[in-house]
Amino acid sequence: MVQWALLVTVFGSAGWATHRELATSELQARYFAEFARDARFWVEEGPSETVRFPEHGPHDERLGYTELPEIAERLIDRGFRLSHQARLSSRSLELLAEGLNLPYRSASKAGLTVVDGAENVVHTSQYPTRVFDSFDAIPELVVDALLHIENRSLLDPSRPTYNPALEWKRFGRAVAEVGWAEVGGEVSPDGASTLATQIEKYRHSPGGMTGSYDEKLRQMLSASLRAYRDGEQTMQAQKDVVLTYVNSVPLSAVPGFGEVLGIGDGLYAWYGADFDEVRALLDEASDLQADPSHARAAESARAFRRVLSLFVAQRRPSYFLADDAGRARLAEMTDFYLRDLARHGIISPVFRNLALAAEDGPFQDFVDDETEPFWARKHAHALRVDLLDKTGAPTLYALDRYDVRAETTVHQDVQHAVATILQQLADPEFIEDQGLDDYRLLDKGDPSKVIYSFTLYERTPHANLLRVQADTYDQPFNINEGMKLNLGSTAKLRTTASYLNVIAKLYEELGGLTRDELDALDVHWSDRLARWAIRYLRSHPVEERSLDAMLEAAMNKRYSANPTERFFTGGGIHRFSNFNYKYDHTSPTVRFALEKSINLVFVRMMRDIVRYYMFRQEGVSQEILTRRDDPRRRRYLERFAAYEGAVFLRDFYRRYEGDTPRESLIRLFKGRSWSPKKFMTALRAVRPDMDIYTVHALLEEELGRTFERDLVQEMYDAYGPERYDLNDQGYVSGVHPLELWLLGHKKDHPEASWTKVVEASREVRQEVYEWLFATSRKHAQDQRIRIMMEQDAFEPLHREWKRLGYPFGELVPSYATSIGSSSDRPDALAELVGIILNDGLKLAEVRFTSLHFAQGTPYETRFERVPREAERVMPREVARTLQEALLGVVENGTAGRLEDYPLLVDGERIAAGGKTGTGDNRHKVTNRHGRVVKSVARNRTATFVFYLGERFFGTITAYVPGEQADEYHFTSGLAVSVLGILGPALRPLWETKEAGAGVLAAGSSDGALLRGD
Repeated sequence: MVQWALLVTVFGSAGWATHRELATSELQARYFAEFARDARFWVEEGPSETVRFPEHGPHDERLGYTELPEIAERLIDRGFRLSHQARLSSRSLELLAEGLNLPYRSASKAGLTVVDGAENVVHTSQYPTRVFDSFDAIPELVVDALLHIENRSLLDPSRPTYNPALEWKRFGRAVAEVGWAEVGGEVSPDGASTLATQIEKYRHSPGGMTGSYDEKLRQMLSASLRAYRDGEQTMQAQKDVVLTYVNSVPLSAVPGFGEVLGIGDGLYAWYGADFDEVRALLDEASDLQADPSHARAAESARAFRRVLSLFVAQRRPSYFLADDAGRARLAEMTDFYLRDLARHGIISPVFRNLALAAEDGPFQDFVDDETEPFWARKHAHALRVDLLDKTGAPTLYALDRYDVRAETTVHQDVQHAVATILQQLADPEFIEDQGLDDYRLLDKGDPSKVIYSFTLYERTPHANLLRVQADTYDQPFNINEGMKLNLGSTAKLRTTASYLNVIAKLYEELGGLTRDELDALDVHWSDRLARWAIRYLRSHPVEERSLDAMLEAAMNKRYSANPTERFFTGGGIHRFSNFNYKYDHTSPTVRFALEKSINLVFVRMMRDIVRYYMFRQEGVSQEILTRRDDPRRRRYLERFAAYEGAVFLRDFYRRYEGDTPRESLIRLFKGRSWSPKKFMTALRAVRPDMDIYTVHALLEEELGRTFERDLVQEMYDAYGPERYDLNDQGYVSGVHPLELWLLGHKKDHPEASWTKVVEASREVRQEVYEWLFATSRKHAQDQRIRIMMEQDAFEPLHREWKRLGYPFGELVPSYATSIGSSSDRPDALAELVGIILNDGLKLAEVRFTSLHFAQGTPYETRFERVPREAERVMPREVARTLQEALLGVVENGTAGRLEDYPLLVDGERIAAGGKTGTGDNRHKVTNRHGRVVKSVARNRTATFVFYLGERFFGTITAYVPGEQADEYHFTSGLAVSVLGILGPALRPLWETKEAGAGVLAAGSSDGALLRGD
């Protein structure tokens, strides 16, 4: 109440001062102008100690101002620094301490804007979308109608210092109501609501509501300060009030559109009206009012009626606009104001009649009129998703309304050119023109069904900058980063990297040993890489050894490509084949095998890598496999029982998931050949409490014949669960014992989750495999111990792959991982080749270099990306060996098609390297002899992971999902050719020397990030 008393004292002076103040607001002008002048803010470098962020208010919440402290924390955690922030004057801090809003000028519209380094707009979402750019752009009739309804004191030229936040008649009523409230009367706090105070309310008050008289006072004082922010003269401020109100008045929300703000968006969202057309019609209204016969008079009157209805609807927008009864009431009130406006001469009687006769609707279901195809803005969607994570915004809808300008590393012009070319690959004429209709390219299948993805990064001293990311999948899902794909022989690059890393580890471990010390080493016969390393090092004196030379020798090491060998891996026997049979009986070098993508070389290489890790696990030695009494064997076998038992149990759980007990029995009985003995054993195992009468009926029903009661009783007693353990029940019935256990468990625990089932089955799985623990089963034991040892060996291999960017939580523990069975992602492969290009250093991948929030407001905050110190994840010598090897894939191997597309800078060809991969992924059904009797395509992929010169690297993938992939025969040559076709579109990037320089401010580890560190 102190604030009310102060306001009454200031404005309630007696006599002539009161009369003059009522007419001119001169005292207020001097008082508020002085306060507003000193309520300053400015921006300086570094975090601010004086900045204060709002805690509520629809406008401040929508634009993200209330969330800025939390956003700052997230961004700093994600590699940004707060580089600039607003500072507030002492007067600004005083006003905030009193609960008032600072008098800054808000933009007509705000929202997310993403620009590239050349200031090209990548994405913009400004709200409200349809606004009047200035007061003069608002049709005069609209202004007159609004002021007549809401605020008749505004825009009086004889009152240049008038306070638009205060209308004395309303204020007097409000003061009287305060007094009435003091003595216990009930009143509404809605008095004194000029347009200026309404704006403060729906923008900055909690929930956009006036919850108390103190809140009303804060609105009035804040609006007064805002009116005098430019001095004592307020005519422009009064115009700004009208402009702001017309552009920002809340008008509920429309499904598919969202929150509706302002008359422009209101006309579009609620009436489907074209804003520019409505504005033109109302600009002509003064000429059309007197001429009802004019062709546009009726349209103009309808447009005016709609605008007027929105002014009325703002009082209860959800009721008046989204409720049938409310719409009827809105029509009545609109008619009332049309008559009232005519009575006061604001519109003519003729125009009134035309508006009264106009239709109110349509109040329509909103339909998005987005005309740009999704593929053209998909990269912007991906960038927004990345910003969603960085800022912590709850939804993309909310993010689009944040007042932020983000600078991205994506090159918009090149991005659009690449996306356009990828779309053209669906056109048969374009394919023919580009020579892509050749054998093993797009000579078969519908080209429009092929999905392409492309990612390109630029390597700079401080980070890898995303320059292009495009795909042709016409949905928000990101093929480059979100899909798990079998990318074929690109896995050979990861395998080769692991192979060379092992060689580097062996050099570090053994490179300093003398020949005698090497001879004394006890190395298991199957650890072929260690044995090869010892032989190599023995042949070179210590002083002549180097890692570079040893890696070169490893690349020239020969492996057999013979496909006739059977491999025990992944828990079973497997055979592998080469894509090109002409290499079947050769023993190529690793380098040649990488260039020609020879499968069997990498299968055997993976076996060597696995065995290297196998005998370097803690507590592992050959004695586990040679000594029957080694206590460690039992631990391996128990692990195997838990592992394989869970695999079987998972299949059974899925089979019966969601079934009732009765449905589970039907599913168990269906499709099996039952004898009475097997049937009785299985039924008694899963339903031990079932009475003999029900059992008798089921037996006859399922086996289709009658049984004597005595025989049934005899079998009921003989095959009961008390006579057999779970293994015996499974053996007699021919049903896996874990399937029997699961059905019994489900009956007693029908709601048990998979996690609970696994937990409950821990001891049962060990019981089911008790036969395996007998010492007479050594051969069977050895097989299963090897399976677990192999799985263990894949764990350190997986950790190494993860360090090199592998995106998934596990590897398939099989030699087939070397040729793609563990799958990959295009963007993850790009990260690997980036590490190779950067001599084994892992740099941060950057999409945004700066984020600028709340520009021009007291909350302005700017963030800049901080260069992150590079992480050494691969020996430099290994990386350089791989660079040379990938160069050979282009010059001599499977990526040779790229030689047909010269990528030039200043007339010189760019050195290019990479690795191809073709994934022909199928579901195969084999007979008992291992022959394939059915093969169904799941998808087909063609991938090329590449580097171009010393700065650029990425991946390109062609992908066909589902059984339709059977119609295509393309190989990785398609991906290579498409990269060549994209070359001219990429030229603006690589023809700009050091394009990435200066994108990130110089920071830590400058020297360590350069080649040759």
